[in-house]
Amino acid sequence: MRVGAGYAALFSAFGFASPFLPAFLAGRGLGPEELGFVLGAATALRLSSAAFVAGTLLAGQAAGGYGLSAIIWLSATALLATPIAASFVPPFPAKAARDNSNGEIPHRPWLTLLRQRAFVRVTLVAALVLGSHAMYDSFAVIRWTQAGVSPATVGVLWAESVAAEVLVFLFLGPRLLRVVTPTAALAVAASSGLMRWAVMAQTADVAALGLVQPLHGFTFALLHLASMRIITDTVPRALAATAQAVYGLVGVGGATAVLMLLSGWLYARFGPAGFWAMGALCTAAFPVIWLLHRALASFAAVPQQRTCLP
Repeated sequence: MRVGAGYAALFSAFGFASPFLPAFLAGRGLGPEELGFVLGAATALRLSSAAFVAGTLLAGQAAGGYGLSAIIWLSATALLATPIAASFVPPFPAKAARDNSNGEIPHRPWLTLLRQRAFVRVTLVAALVLGSHAMYDSFAVIRWTQAGVSPATVGVLWAESVAAEVLVFLFLGPRLLRVVTPTAALAVAASSGLMRWAVMAQTADVAALGLVQPLHGFTFALLHLASMRIITDTVPRALAATAQAVYGLVGVGGATAVLMLLSGWLYARFGPAGFWAMGALCTAAFPVIWLLHRALASFAAVPQQRTCLP
C-alpha cells in the first residue's frame, strides 16, 4: 500500500503536466524543434543527466553498503529537495506566440495527425524501439543482481548507458543527423536495440554488458532526435504541440506502459530469454522505417504540400 501511494503521488504529478505541457510551451512561443528538446525524454533532460549519472553511481554505492532500503531514503530526499531547487528557477518570460504560418488549428487536430502517414509511422517506430526498453527498465537490475553482479557495478553499468545518452543527445547525434537521413538514424537505433537485447538475453557477463550499454545512446537519444527531426519537417506548425503530445503519449508513454505489463509476464515464464521479444520489437521496426522512408521521399517530391503530408 505504501509503495502504491508513493507511485500514485509521483505519477499523478506527471499526469497533471504531461497532457498539457506541450500546448502551454507552444503558447509561450516555443517552436517544434524547441518543444522536442524541452519535452524530449523525461528520464533526465539531457543537460541535467549528469546529476542522473551521479545519482545512479551513488545509489549503487549506497545499496552495496546499506542495502536496497537506502534507495528509498535517497529517492525521498531528492524529491523533498525538488521544491527547494524549483524556487531558484527564474520566471518564465511570457511572450507572444510566434506567427502561425500554417493557418488555423484544425477542429480535430488528433484526427488530422492520424491521417498523416509520416507522423503515424515515426510514432510507431518510437513505440516499438523505445517500448523495447520496458523489460530493461523493469528487470535488468534484477537479472544482473541474480547473476551475482554487485550493486556498485550495477550502478556503473546503468550510469554508463545514461552517459552515452547524454553524449549522443548533445554531441554525436546532431552531427550524425547532418551526415545521414533521419530514417537511416532510426535504422541505426533499431539495429542497436536488436544487438543490445540479444546480448542481454544470453549473458550477464559484466564485460559484455559494458560493451552494449553505450548502445543506449542510439536506442534512446538518437531515435528521439531523428523522430523530432521528422516531426519538425513534416507536421504543420499549428499542430506542433499536439504532435508532441501524441508522440509522447503513444510512442513513449503508452507503448512502454503496455510493454512493461507484457515484460512481467515474459520474464516470469522465460527469464532472461524474454529479452528476445524486445529484440523482435526492434526487428519489427525495420519495415515501418522503410515505409516511413517512402512517405518522406513522396513528401519531399511535393514541397508545396508541406502542410498536408499524405
